[in-house]
Amino acid sequence: MSRLAATILVATAANFVIMGAPAQAGSIVGVPQAATGMACSLHWHYITHGETGLNVRPDPTMWQGSTELRADAVPGTDYWNQQFLFCRDPAWAADTYAIHSNLTKYFWSGDGQILYAGAVDVTSRNQLFAVWRYDSTWWVIDSLAIANVFNPYVAPDRSLPQNNNRLTLTSGPLNGNHLFKISPANLMG
Repeated sequence: MSRLAATILVATAANFVIMGAPAQAGSIVGVPQAATGMACSLHWHYITHGETGLNVRPDPTMWQGSTELRADAVPGTDYWNQQFLFCRDPAWAADTYAIHSNLTKYFWSGDGQILYAGAVDVTSRNQLFAVWRYDSTWWVIDSLAIANVFNPYVAPDRSLPQNNNRLTLTSGPLNGNHLFKISPANLMG
């Protein structure tokens, strides 16, 4: 059984561990090595954009091949497709997570401007995110895709209507467009 299949089968029942193999010599530089494995949260989470109140989900037209992440889902509708697990490895830095999508059954990945829920496994920094509390209500999600460089914030692109609130990596001052509510608030609960 693949690690992904194990994720789907066990995620809703209890906390589970995805076993990881240590990185081999000559592997990708800067990827934290798995110690004993990656554990994912006990419950599915919703990630709600602060300024719009809309939930994050992969593009609902993913059957056409797109796994772009968007902040365009109305809370309480189509809830299955808006659920995510937060996964951690004890070898990773504090507040570092891989985020697993219920709809695509894959991990978030951000190696450029646009974020996708299409990574089969956590194989590089492209699938790692710093998820930290801004205050008692709001969270910030930073991409760790580029080592030793300012970590860009995750935020919906609302600059043009055709961008449809797709999640992108942005820089600049931290503001309401970069804030999210995560429910439940215990990321590993």
